[in-house]
Amino acid sequence: MAHAHRGHRDLPSPAPGPGEPVQDPRPHVHGRVRQDAADALEPYLDKPFGFFGHCFGARLSYGLSVELAARGGFLPQRIFASSCLAPHRGGYFGGGRFGPFTPETTDEEYMEELRHGCELRGEPTPPDELLALSIQVLRADIALTCGYRPRAPAAPL
Repeated sequence: MAHAHRGHRDLPSPAPGPGEPVQDPRPHVHGRVRQDAADALEPYLDKPFGFFGHCFGARLSYGLSVELAARGGFLPQRIFASSCLAPHRGGYFGGGRFGPFTPETTDEEYMEELRHGCELRGEPTPPDELLALSIQVLRADIALTCGYRPRAPAAPL
């Protein structure tokens, strides 16, 4: 559902909701995600707009902007990125690490890091069964994020 405030529209992307299985297929083909998002959003991009993305969403916002530029369409006036380095800075875009994790992180290392994070925040540690489910989701996200290599735009965005 789109929201309007002072002439601005928020067009949130759908996120998995309660009752959806953890094993839902992930979009492993970044180009398809970028193209599908551009197809879906193009009708709404006829007025000044910006993108906000957090972590992997920031990477997708950048990739979507490159896709729109390649199509000769309207471009965002700003890309607001949270918890993500700029593509020219390397870091997570260069692959290898995503915070304390890598695609090679073992289940035991995930468990240790998740427990440590709970302790640091003064939160109770979830049961091992719940942590194991979380690790399945984290492992897929880490592989997707660390494998993402955005193409360079033909011209500066």
